[in-house]
Amino acid sequence: MEHENLLNALPAELKLLFVIAFHVGCRRGELLRLRWPQVNLSGREIRLYQGETKNDEGRTLPIYGDMLPWFELAHTEHFEKYPDCEWVFHRDGRRIVDFRGAWAEACDRSGVPALHFHDLRRTAVRNMERAGIPRSVAMKISGHKTESVYRRYAIVSQRDLRDAAAKMDEFFKGTITKTITVPTLVGEPRKLSH
Repeated sequence: MEHENLLNALPAELKLLFVIAFHVGCRRGELLRLRWPQVNLSGREIRLYQGETKNDEGRTLPIYGDMLPWFELAHTEHFEKYPDCEWVFHRDGRRIVDFRGAWAEACDRSGVPALHFHDLRRTAVRNMERAGIPRSVAMKISGHKTESVYRRYAIVSQRDLRDAAAKMDEFFKGTITKTITVPTLVGEPRKLSH
């Protein structure tokens, strides 16, 4: 719900930026340098070139979910209104280099005033973990070079804990019932079945 509220509160030129960061956890600077030749809509991928990322390594990002319709909308507008502008993220044909004011206003209006754009990296990492994407693949998408840094972004939420409990409940439903002796502080040991 917060995702939709923030998306609706953002100015038009920042909506695609938000959607991409939400899904793949790209850094702000990597996205703001993105040019249309780096976007392959039919192949559903974005190419970040070597030397244009924080760690100077190139990488390929998948385009999936609601990223595709937002990209298609921006692409259509690009060719209709700003065919000479190479930048994916621009205001009236001029590359966006700073959007902190517009971001803060949209966050305030949508009820998440303390949200930083960089927080979307955590969201993307957490969502990739929940989706079961192998860690090595998720790290390649988000641009994390080391597992120690990646793990700092894979924050466990209350929902994650509830999901884990539900999975364990399901796991134990399918196992053979066994009797377990559980010691008690007073009296005879209790027998538990699972």
